[in-house]
Amino acid sequence: MSTRAKSMQRIARARKIMHQIVAARVVASRQALGKLNQNQSVVAELHRSLALSVGSRVAVDFARTVELAQRLDDAQAMLGDAVNDLTATIAQQDADRLVLRIEQEAADRLYQRTSRDAKRALADRAVRQSPPHRATQRQLWQRLGDK
Repeated sequence: MSTRAKSMQRIARARKIMHQIVAARVVASRQALGKLNQNQSVVAELHRSLALSVGSRVAVDFARTVELAQRLDDAQAMLGDAVNDLTATIAQQDADRLVLRIEQEAADRLYQRTSRDAKRALADRAVRQSPPHRATQRQLWQRLGDK
């Protein structure tokens, strides 16, 4: 195999590995997004459970409940921001993965073409180096087909 074909093979392998790394990052980000969404729903459920009941609550309990509700609101807002950021990151990683996939396929095609050309060159060299009185297998088949 020629040096160029080996180089193309290394490039194809490297691009395949790069694509796999980015794809793994996308999967990990999507799992993290699922966890954030789950945490967001838990915080929302906690907030809903703080419904104030009219009656026997003393001022201290009321103040604690209001403070907890404010903290839950803050946590929910931060989780919302984190979800938005992670969603944007996933979209960017997905776009990067797509670009790398296209580059990987191009490198694979280039490697295949280079490998095929190298094999043809070796075959042509073998034919040229063979004694002139010996016909190649292709020539023999052509002669048989002419008759």
